[in-house]
Amino acid sequence: GWKTFFEEPIMLIAFVLLGKNLEQRAKLKAASDMTGLLNILPSKARLMVDNDAEQSSFTEVPCGTLAVGDYILVLPGV
Repeated sequence: GWKTFFEEPIMLIAFVLLGKNLEQRAKLKAASDMTGLLNILPSKARLMVDNDAEQSSFTEVPCGTLAVGDYILVLPGV
Protein backbone atom coordinates (compact mmCIF):
# COMPACT_ATOMS: atom_id res chain seq x y z
CA GLY A 1 0.00 0.00 0.00
CA TRP A 2 0.98 3.53 0.76
CA LYS A 3 3.72 2.65 3.23
CA THR A 4 6.06 1.19 0.58
CA PHE A 5 5.21 4.01 -1.83
CA PHE A 6 6.65 6.64 0.54
CA GLU A 7 9.71 4.63 1.66
CA GLU A 8 11.40 4.46 -1.75
CA PRO A 9 11.38 8.19 -2.59
CA ILE A 10 12.57 9.05 0.92
CA MET A 11 15.48 6.61 0.64
CA LEU A 12 16.36 8.02 -2.78
CA ILE A 13 16.35 11.58 -1.43
CA ALA A 14 18.43 10.46 1.56
CA PHE A 15 21.08 8.90 -0.72
CA VAL A 16 21.23 12.01 -2.91
CA LEU A 17 21.63 14.29 0.12
CA LEU A 18 24.28 11.98 1.60
CA GLY A 19 26.22 12.06 -1.68
CA LYS A 20 26.07 15.85 -1.86
CA ASN A 21 27.24 16.10 1.76
CA LEU A 22 30.20 13.76 1.14
CA GLU A 23 31.14 15.65 -2.02
CA GLN A 24 31.07 19.00 -0.17
CA ARG A 25 33.28 17.63 2.61
CA ALA A 26 35.75 16.28 0.05
CA LYS A 27 35.91 19.67 -1.72
CA LEU A 28 36.57 21.49 1.56
CA LYS A 29 39.32 19.04 2.53
CA ALA A 30 40.95 19.31 -0.89
CA ALA A 31 40.91 23.12 -0.72
CA SER A 32 42.42 22.99 2.76
CA ASP A 33 45.15 20.60 1.62
CA MET A 34 45.99 22.79 -1.39
CA THR A 35 46.28 25.84 0.86
CA GLY A 36 48.62 23.88 3.10
CA LEU A 37 50.80 22.94 0.14
CA LEU A 38 50.98 26.54 -1.03
CA ASN A 39 52.18 27.59 2.43
CA ILE A 40 55.26 25.36 2.23
CA LEU A 41 56.51 26.64 -1.13
CA PRO A 42 60.18 27.65 -0.93
CA SER A 43 61.23 31.21 -1.64
CA LYS A 44 64.61 30.28 -3.14
CA ALA A 45 65.89 27.51 -5.42
CA ARG A 46 69.34 26.20 -6.27
CA LEU A 47 69.84 26.78 -10.00
CA MET A 48 72.41 24.71 -11.92
CA VAL A 49 74.64 27.22 -13.71
CA ASP A 50 76.65 24.74 -15.82
CA ASN A 51 74.67 21.93 -17.41
CA ASP A 52 77.63 19.55 -17.13
CA ALA A 53 76.71 16.78 -14.66
CA GLU A 54 80.30 16.28 -13.46
CA GLN A 55 81.42 19.92 -13.06
CA SER A 56 78.20 21.76 -12.28
CA SER A 57 77.93 24.74 -9.96
CA PHE A 58 74.81 25.99 -8.25
CA THR A 59 73.61 29.43 -7.32
CA GLU A 60 70.68 30.34 -5.09
CA VAL A 61 68.02 32.39 -6.90
CA PRO A 62 64.44 33.48 -6.10
CA CYS A 63 61.84 30.99 -7.34
CA GLY A 64 60.11 33.70 -9.35
CA THR A 65 63.09 33.97 -11.69
CA LEU A 66 63.02 30.30 -12.74
CA ALA A 67 61.94 29.49 -16.28
CA VAL A 68 60.88 26.36 -18.11
CA GLY A 69 63.93 24.27 -18.91
CA ASP A 70 66.05 25.45 -15.96
CA TYR A 71 67.81 22.72 -14.01
CA ILE A 72 67.46 22.93 -10.24
CA LEU A 73 68.82 20.91 -7.34
CA VAL A 74 66.21 19.30 -5.12
CA LEU A 75 67.48 18.37 -1.68
CA PRO A 76 65.79 15.89 0.67
CA GLY A 77 63.87 17.23 3.63
CA VAL A 78 61.22 19.80 4.31
